[in-house]
Amino acid sequence: MRRPTQPRPDSPWAPRQIRVVHIYAHLAGLDDGEYRTFLQAHTLLGRYHHGAITSKDVRLTQCDFDRFMPALEAETWRRVDSGLAPKPSGKYSARLYWATRCGVFGSMTTRQRWWIGKHWPILAAQHGYEASYLDAMISHATAGGCRSWGLASSAQADLLITAIQDRLNHAPAAAPSREETTP
Repeated sequence: MRRPTQPRPDSPWAPRQIRVVHIYAHLAGLDDGEYRTFLQAHTLLGRYHHGAITSKDVRLTQCDFDRFMPALEAETWRRVDSGLAPKPSGKYSARLYWATRCGVFGSMTTRQRWWIGKHWPILAAQHGYEASYLDAMISHATAGGCRSWGLASSAQADLLITAIQDRLNHAPAAAPSREETTP
């Protein structure tokens, strides 16, 4: 029987994501204590909330997953290169898979691209923004680090998503033009 791929109500990480975390921890040869210490050190949750955490902790976010996986992958390959763990085979043998998919230098994820593509038209319709405004938003949100949303890294896309969410939740709708109010 196939396991469900949707996130469980008590965990923001999907079962498939949790499984991948445990596979990489096993490939790195991390025992339970090392794994929990590593999880705490490489997630935002671990930095701000002390105590034991697991990959099923309800306070972990997708941002935590995107930060944790490149670090776990790097630790796995560090141990492989130093002879502490055997070289992974199959689909886990690619170096820098998670580093290029997630994190500051990784490209925007499909989840981020979908979210921006879905919510930007809503914001533009509510406030009358032009397409160039989206590029100006990402330039401002990333302090000039990126000038076009299509070229954004994963971290820059997170900043843009936060800016769009802020405008959707807090910005007043555009005032009607004079032509619309004139009888």
